[in-house]
Amino acid sequence: MVLILGCITCFALFFFCNTATVYKICAWMQLLAALCLVLGCMIFPDGWDSETVRDMCGEKTGKYSLGDCSVRWAYILAIIGILNALILSFLAFVLGNRQNDLLLEELKTENKVEEFIDRQDIVADNFMYYV
Repeated sequence: MVLILGCITCFALFFFCNTATVYKICAWMQLLAALCLVLGCMIFPDGWDSETVRDMCGEKTGKYSLGDCSVRWAYILAIIGILNALILSFLAFVLGNRQNDLLLEELKTENKVEEFIDRQDIVADNFMYYV
């Protein structure tokens, strides 16, 4: 439920904030998610020395040693998820900074167009004055 509300809040930010700001906020949230995934993947093997795991995997199991068992697809997918979150946060930071550059270029272009129109009005007024 919190995740759904967080997503709705991020979508609502587009109405109140600049697009580049929203990208950067989402990038920080994605980076925080990657950090939480890293912590989860680092802490998870700490429970491998529990009695339940020893019953299933043998007496050779330890905190970071599985003994006769092996790491399966879920843990590997979690590590891939960490890489995915890091790449997506980097992409959001790049898009946020690029959006700022595009807005600056657009403002410069609009100012040049307004200056050109003002010059054309002055030329037209001078032309009408001489005619």
